[in-house]
Amino acid sequence: MLRYLYFTDIALIDEIAEDLFKLAHEYQLEELKDDCEKYLIKEISIENAIPNILFAERYEASQLRKACIAFIAKNMDQVSQPQNIQELDHQIMIEICQFKLKKST
Repeated sequence: MLRYLYFTDIALIDEIAEDLFKLAHEYQLEELKDDCEKYLIKEISIENAIPNILFAERYEASQLRKACIAFIAKNMDQVSQPQNIQELDHQIMIEICQFKLKKST
């Protein structure tokens, strides 16, 4: 984070993106939050879509949340392992279903 504060550039990698986002959220560094969120959006996968949406909910990452909803809706068959899907609250499930319905019409 110090490098970002002094030089405003940082090479994000999976191992630090979430931690850096948490710090940026805590210290209200909106530009850094935005950079981390964009990186996390690019890295959404079958394996991390549900953990990412839970992360987005906890840290108010609205762009990441929307991207995860779209990704999960498009890849529901692969993402929807029973143990994973149970972690999502009803509101998120409703939004995923609404997104899926909207895209199918």
